[in-house]
Amino acid sequence: MVHRAAEHVGEPDRERFREVVERELLGLHEGYFARYRVRPSEFTRWQAVWRG
Repeated sequence: MVHRAAEHVGEPDRERFREVVERELLGLHEGYFARYRVRPSEFTRWQAVWRG
């Protein structure tokens, strides 16, 4: 994602983009992550990393 943001989000907007993405990721739960086409196994791995 970092590479994609660097390619598609202008420098002045990158910090705000990062904040929005992080907020959205932290708000994901089991009933909602499919909206972003995230597989259950990906969600579980991500959640383990972010929530310790």
